[in-house]
Amino acid sequence: MGDRRTASAAGGGCEPWLSEDDAGRAWPRAWRAERWRWRRRPAGSPPRPGPPPPPPPRAPPRPPRAWPPHGPPPTVTS
Repeated sequence: MGDRRTASAAGGGCEPWLSEDDAGRAWPRAWRAERWRWRRRPAGSPPRPGPPPPPPPRAPPRPPRAWPPHGPPPTVTS
């Protein structure tokens, strides 16, 4: 009946191909899609009760990259 392995059994999370940074960049798109899905409803149906769902938490900002041991790149003076 198909492949029974789950993502956790395969050793990954829910979206193992996304890094934390990619997930942070992709969240507005996913949130907008979710809002649109929330707003869309069949014609003639009553409006949804309550406000739309709040946006998901953002991924924490990445720390600034440390310079390599030999220091920052040289500035060009001409």
